[in-house]
Amino acid sequence: MRKAFGERFVQKLGKFIERIRIPSTVRTEAELELAVLATLKAFVQRALPRRKRKTPILYHHGTTAEEKRWWSRTKALQAVRLFGTNVSDMFIVHPRIGAIAVEFKYVKEARGSVKLTSQIQRAVGQSIIATLRHPFGICAIVYRKPKKSLPEGKLKALKRTLWEKHRIYLVIRPQ
Repeated sequence: MRKAFGERFVQKLGKFIERIRIPSTVRTEAELELAVLATLKAFVQRALPRRKRKTPILYHHGTTAEEKRWWSRTKALQAVRLFGTNVSDMFIVHPRIGAIAVEFKYVKEARGSVKLTSQIQRAVGQSIIATLRHPFGICAIVYRKPKKSLPEGKLKALKRTLWEKHRIYLVIRPQ
């Protein structure tokens, strides 16, 4: 039962991230995380009420001193050690789900130096490493404008494979 609830929640959250409004002023990964943070917090609080819990459910780098303390306290829980330490951009912890590692990537339009494919590879790799320890992951990649059209069939196959084999919900979307 725990797994089915967690799977449904991760899929709902992934679909929510696919539709979330991202301001055109966002130009970096840090700005992307801040731009979606309040909306994600609200979604998580509605979907996973805290009831009597005093600890947060959604952890992130923090915009306040208290949030930064919570982030630091959970690093031991989040961290995946594999030739170094991997920590996701955001992290959700709930007793009915376990943990969800959330990875964001922002891909700028660049003259060949940063390509969408290489950022997809990087983000997917980080998400797979996170699922070595955690039952679920969300890998959200936001791009400004690709130089070529995205191959829908291959993206669908990648998305399906990541979900079926690793329980990673993949989001690749324009800003």
